[in-house]
Amino acid sequence: MGKIKVRKSLFQISIISVLFISISLGMDKGRDDELEGILARAHGNPVTKRALMQEQEFRQVTVKQIDALREKIAKNKEEAGDLEKWKERVLKQIEKDVALTKNFNEVVSQLAAGTQVRFNIKFNKLSDILGGVQSLTQKSFFKIVEGELPAGYDYHQSAVTMLGAENPSTIWGNCKGTELKATLWYIFLTSKEGEMQGFRQMSMEELDSSALFHASPLPETLPEKIPENLRERFYKELPFYTFARSYEIGSAQALVFPHSGYAFGGHRREPRYPEFKPFGPLDCSHWFSVLMNSPSYTTADQVCAYWKLSGIEAPAIPKDWENGPDARYLLEHTEVVTVRDPQQDIQPGLIYCHKSVPLADPTKELIGGGHTALVLGLRSNNNIVTLGYNRDIQKNLEGFGIQDFTWTPEPGKQKMLFRVKS
Repeated sequence: MGKIKVRKSLFQISIISVLFISISLGMDKGRDDELEGILARAHGNPVTKRALMQEQEFRQVTVKQIDALREKIAKNKEEAGDLEKWKERVLKQIEKDVALTKNFNEVVSQLAAGTQVRFNIKFNKLSDILGGVQSLTQKSFFKIVEGELPAGYDYHQSAVTMLGAENPSTIWGNCKGTELKATLWYIFLTSKEGEMQGFRQMSMEELDSSALFHASPLPETLPEKIPENLRERFYKELPFYTFARSYEIGSAQALVFPHSGYAFGGHRREPRYPEFKPFGPLDCSHWFSVLMNSPSYTTADQVCAYWKLSGIEAPAIPKDWENGPDARYLLEHTEVVTVRDPQQDIQPGLIYCHKSVPLADPTKELIGGGHTALVLGLRSNNNIVTLGYNRDIQKNLEGFGIQDFTWTPEPGKQKMLFRVKS
């Protein structure tokens, strides 16, 4: 197997698909006229058009793979025997995994993100996901195995995803999608009695093409950090924890997690995917390296570039920052957009970014989080309509889709717009 080389053209789709996007944006019910106009104009920009095509393709592949998982459950139903016992197996497995995941995260919490362990592992949301799986299984197990969807978990959608929108019927743009995928997976893998192998029974080829799950390599030194009484249990019992030399991803160990497109840190610099994994989890800034074929900069890099390009002296800029590939790309290939008239100056294809900064002196130090997204257009109230990857579990927001941000200044938040030079 070895490393997988991925062509950027994997995100390209046919003329028929492009026409489908245009039609679906205009004909889905419940969409506001102003947004329709913004999306129509966004299709006139090659970057925003390509981005909307990527969002549609991610939805289409996800739908096909959920359908396939449901079909597997239907095939196994006859062999599963007593449905009550099947449900009991699922719940027992989840209960055990909740405890083991807590143990795993206690070990990972001792490791530094980015240097000792990957961000998507350090900040995994398996505990939150398992809580949702437990609840969904309790309420809807029998409906799912009979081939029905629980109320509020429809996933067949032709319209572009709205992140965090109040739409109780769908999994798109909220945390229900990840819960549904994980629940279906648990039901499928417990359909037969005996030891549940978890992701150890899946080939890397299956995970390579999955839009539902991702295997992220764990540090080679992790076994040294795991208490001896837990080490064997992790290897044998935690279904998300894979220990198999056949997983040629730069490590003998991997953590597999379900997702709806987003993971903090994305899958930056994972050795199995030297470019990127099609339909793999991304975060807001990692997506731009896929969309623009650029280095994988962060929002911290963006605010540093904003200060430099604007001629602002900023003590927060790290020493030698300008010498890194991410900094060089931003300084050489982007420019800051000065906004005098939002309705004229904020156009499709710009890059929006906001970053938390100290109230007293915004340039003193780099603190807190940030977000970046692609500008699709501007509403009449000066809210910027963007497309990107984001997650906020407290706000029930997760995935790849459209999100509005106000351009009005806010204390403790530096807002920026960049243009990529042609």
